[in-house]
Amino acid sequence: MENLSILLVEDHRQLAQTVLEFLEQQGATVDYAGDTRLARELVQQHHYDLMLLDVMLPGESGFQFCEALRKELSQDLPVIFMTARDHLTNTCNRTSFFLFGRHPENIEKVFLNELGYGDINELGDRYIGKKAINYLFEVIAGLDSQILGDFEIVGQMKAAFDKSKTYGAGLGIIEKAVNQAIYSSRRIKNETGLSGGTSSTSYATVQFLKSSLPNFNSAKILVLGMGQIGKRTLDNLVAEKGPENIFIANRSFAKSEKQAILHGVEAFTWEQAFLNLKEFDAIVSAVGTPEPLFTKEILSNVSTKCIVDLSIPFSVAESVQNELNIEVANVDQLSSTIAAQMEQRKKWVPQAHKIIREELDKYKEWELAVDAVPTIKELQRRLQEEWSTKHSDLEKIERVSAKIEARLFARIRKNPKQLRELQKQLNGRS
Repeated sequence: MENLSILLVEDHRQLAQTVLEFLEQQGATVDYAGDTRLARELVQQHHYDLMLLDVMLPGESGFQFCEALRKELSQDLPVIFMTARDHLTNTCNRTSFFLFGRHPENIEKVFLNELGYGDINELGDRYIGKKAINYLFEVIAGLDSQILGDFEIVGQMKAAFDKSKTYGAGLGIIEKAVNQAIYSSRRIKNETGLSGGTSSTSYATVQFLKSSLPNFNSAKILVLGMGQIGKRTLDNLVAEKGPENIFIANRSFAKSEKQAILHGVEAFTWEQAFLNLKEFDAIVSAVGTPEPLFTKEILSNVSTKCIVDLSIPFSVAESVQNELNIEVANVDQLSSTIAAQMEQRKKWVPQAHKIIREELDKYKEWELAVDAVPTIKELQRRLQEEWSTKHSDLEKIERVSAKIEARLFARIRKNPKQLRELQKQLNGRS
């Protein structure tokens, strides 16, 4: 893959960033487009060895775009389509399969044949039947995340499920389970402290900036360094205040440019960033440097109110905080705050499990009612046929029928075995 020139076309920003980082680690040169309009412009202006193209794009599908390009281009451009045709979840370097139905082994067999694997455990963890439903609730609640109480998983799961629905692969009982699990996670978020406080240095950075800058929403902020920590901080910052008045810089300007396109922010060259330091209300430094970049001499004439130093070793000299009116927070201070808050989150786990049990009970009641509807409706139909030959008051028959329906549902909820007994009696009468 080294020295390949690749165009990545994907409207899901977080997914695009993950793919982009992986490809660059393999030595590829990657350009990014979030829609087909920009992709078309890039293809017309540059030569690419390969295009990675998402199937589901806004405006026109990847297939439609590819077909149109074939007519427009005079050269061949190899294309690899990216999509998610099966209902699985891949987050935090973990793949989980949720299989629910009468014959989940059939779903598994077809899926493995498509991928050329013999054992699903080679790909990830498998959860079948009721265990799949229970585990689904725990995952969406953030109880099984790498960071306890991480509610980003809710958006990831919802996006994955919405995509599966476009292929008709997530309807009916599974849709109800996902929606109930999402509702359960919202209850946990609102009724417990499981997601309270900060859980990562990047998120903690944004919270520090919010508390230190009275004009946070309109503040001009520079993020210096586009490594993993810098990019994650940029993600959180844009999510919190939007892209306006956020500026980024990296020693490699090409890297800054790609992140600027992904996030809608403005990219500076390394030199421009330091020439314009006096313009920024806050600076986030996430760079690798053997010596401090920010000294009291460099910052003596700026109006910067605070700096977050995420670099190791530190990139802000001690003299800045000691001798200048600039508030400084470093990665050690942020990490200590996070550790204390994560301990607080653990205290809410029992309450979160209690809420999940309550919502699972509601889901199971619904599932039982769905199973009972055909039997009860058939019983009502037969009774109405018999009564209509003996009674002429149709309204009375309907009222009695409705009461019977309500009582039967109540009995079945209390004792699910009643459904089987009812089915046996009904079959005995036929």
